[in-house]
Amino acid sequence: MPLDGLLLHKLAQETEILVGGKISKVLEISESDYILQIRANFKNYNLLLSASSQYYRFHLTEKKYEYPQVPKAFTMLLRKYLEGGIIQQIKTIMCDRILEIQVKGLNEIGDMEYKSLILELMGKDSNLILLKNNVILDAYKKENSIESKRTIFPNALYEPFLNKEKHDPTTYTEDMLFEEFNSILDAKALQQRFNGLSFKTASYIMNQKNPSNTMYLLINDKYTPYTFIDNGKRDFYYTNIGYEKIKEYPDISSLLDDIYYDKALKERVKEKSSNLAQTIKNKIKRLDEKIANLNKDLDDSKRADTYKLYGELLLSISYMKDKSSEVEVLNYYTNENITIPLDVRYSIIDNSKLYYKKYQKAKNAIAHINEQIEIARDEIKYFKIIQSQIENATVSDILEIEAELVENKYIKKVDTKKKKKVKTKILTYILEDGAKVYVGKNNIQNEIVTHKIAKYNDTWFHIKDAPGSHVVISKDGELSEYDIRSCAMIASFYSTYKTSSSVPVDYTLVRYIKKIPGKRACFVTFTNQHTIYIDPSEEFIKSLKETITEY
Repeated sequence: MPLDGLLLHKLAQETEILVGGKISKVLEISESDYILQIRANFKNYNLLLSASSQYYRFHLTEKKYEYPQVPKAFTMLLRKYLEGGIIQQIKTIMCDRILEIQVKGLNEIGDMEYKSLILELMGKDSNLILLKNNVILDAYKKENSIESKRTIFPNALYEPFLNKEKHDPTTYTEDMLFEEFNSILDAKALQQRFNGLSFKTASYIMNQKNPSNTMYLLINDKYTPYTFIDNGKRDFYYTNIGYEKIKEYPDISSLLDDIYYDKALKERVKEKSSNLAQTIKNKIKRLDEKIANLNKDLDDSKRADTYKLYGELLLSISYMKDKSSEVEVLNYYTNENITIPLDVRYSIIDNSKLYYKKYQKAKNAIAHINEQIEIARDEIKYFKIIQSQIENATVSDILEIEAELVENKYIKKVDTKKKKKVKTKILTYILEDGAKVYVGKNNIQNEIVTHKIAKYNDTWFHIKDAPGSHVVISKDGELSEYDIRSCAMIASFYSTYKTSSSVPVDYTLVRYIKKIPGKRACFVTFTNQHTIYIDPSEEFIKSLKETITEY
């Protein structure tokens, strides 16, 4: 369900706890997403503002996010004007999908200034705009639209993206709404009269016995955000609009945090990894074509014995002087005649020599071709490992995968600026008994987990015969059944079989893990393993306590 004005109006009321709070930090999550860290009422809050075209929203969040090393210019401008400022007001404009955060703070010479941060939640037209005295200082998206009759550029006057013919329903009393409904006949007419109503909400109102009272209660009564199923898909709203509740939430921020976190994370990873994923896909395709060509060459090379026979039989008729495109010769091994193609430019003796050369070349090529086929197959295995890692990656994981591919010269380094070395972040789960479980989500992390963090007697887990994460549990003493099943669950979840059932997972002591000489570090061999079959469960993974180990 789209975020309609009524929901955003209620959400703005929820975030009024931030009024009077100080903006301590402006953080950039992605190209379109930001977090304002705010200290209010002796507590720290994170207010997420997203101008994403697909997952536009705002809400308080308790989720952990990654931030880029080098923020863009717009982020630096927000920091300049907003950090240290005090929030004066948070509201939606005309109960439409426009949020305004009013902030006051001192400028460079110590004078008090007032700024407004505008978040327009309009799908592909979503935008984040910073104003001073209603003049645009800068915007996430700059535009000069004839259709909307407005300009979004620095120093231009800001015009809200509003339908001025519609009314703000939050300013109406119950009697005023009753009067309005005398001339409203259906949901579409209701939407045309008032801001803030999705068609689903308007339809619910018009289907009630007393629509005006229903709408008044939606605006003013207490509410419980919840999720529901509509046409087979999960949907949500801030209050009951006639659907059976699946899950209730204490507030709208908690609901949106739960609904959008994974979706938005996948979208950010997709943005970062789309080119990388396509590059890997193309490389696998080219390697498949290379193997097909090599197999064709191998089939040709297997004709070596035939070339040898032709050369030998031609020597037996070396006395012949006539030049032709072929000759029929008795094969004294089978006592049958065979036809041998000839090059008319050369004599029988020279054609014999050509066949002996072909024989020697083909014989030497077999070993080389088999070696090239093996190398190509290893490359495909490697790239398929990378593909599976991209599926479970965070933004920082993608950057590490990209760095690995640059180092191995599979892709070119685009950014020539020298970046500060960042510690690798290893996803770490803490089990009920306090044991730590380290998860490698790319080849760099896998090597750190298995060959640097893991101790001699720690236990190592990996999906059987398929790409997946290296998982190591660090615990003194023997592992319990809970430990083994938990680690197997993690290993199966972070693998290509995460949506399968009865997934085989191998586990053994770290001391039995060996690198394969001449192969990449992502390929290991192991012995003395046991195998457990497990059904991956995302719900179980989310129930585990999660932290990060930096290495």
